[in-house]
Amino acid sequence: MLPLVSAVLADSYWDRYSTITVSSVLYVLKVDEAAPSMAKIILGLLPIWTMMLMFAVIFQQTTTFFTKQGTLMHHTVGGGAFIIPPATLQSSITVSTILLMPMYDRMINLIT
Repeated sequence: MLPLVSAVLADSYWDRYSTITVSSVLYVLKVDEAAPSMAKIILGLLPIWTMMLMFAVIFQQTTTFFTKQGTLMHHTVGGGAFIIPPATLQSSITVSTILLMPMYDRMINLIT
């Protein structure tokens, strides 16, 4: 048996009555069997959620960092002929990965 204590506070519409406080103790005889198993499932997901949170923070750090860096630097290239918006620096990681992976595969990977 599980005791449950409840308290209810009520005010009247035009403040004709004072605040009423009702308290009662109820005893629950039967507990739903699905609740503990669902709690175990949710607790089992916590380590996965923690790892995904760490990945999301690291993944978003690069985009915000390059945008912030792009707002503080000069936006012109080639003597003012090209103006680069700050948000285009977010693609620098992708472009550098595409360009440097073949170099890594052919040069550095052969050394090791």
